[in-house]
Amino acid sequence: MAESSIPKVPRDGSLTLEDGTTPTANTYTVQYSDAVTLTDNKTEAIHVFNRGTRVYTRKGNDGIPTISFTVVQASFTDATSGGGTALDAWNKTGAFASWIKQLSTVEHHNLKLTFSVEGTDLGDSSDHTAVATGCRLVSFDFSEGDPNQLTFNVEVLGALSYTGPS
Repeated sequence: MAESSIPKVPRDGSLTLEDGTTPTANTYTVQYSDAVTLTDNKTEAIHVFNRGTRVYTRKGNDGIPTISFTVVQASFTDATSGGGTALDAWNKTGAFASWIKQLSTVEHHNLKLTFSVEGTDLGDSSDHTAVATGCRLVSFDFSEGDPNQLTFNVEVLGALSYTGPS
């Protein structure tokens, strides 16, 4: 199948956080998600110069992909049964205090992120996804406004994969 002929818009997407509980992971679909940004950093380059002129380029360190997403702030934390917020999931607090890290090879608490974009309802043969494992929270920003927003910035310390129509 050719590339989808339907442009995707924010209302087509959803973001799910998942921990490492087996055999069935705990999941949380982020409420009031406003925007997702994914940067798939590639291998760094080491440039070799001879008296100011680049003469060769070698591969450097592996790049570390990053993901940012913004949510409308309804609550910072929620410890009620069936409750919880995105901040709780990252901090292992509130209703998510029992969540376990997704990758045991990463010292930090980390989660799996699945960003899904609707495709089948728009005539594509399947939905589209970006799946990132071993994501650790680097920082989050709170911004007061109409509405209040929280922006989460994470590193992908595991794998990053994409799916789409075939």
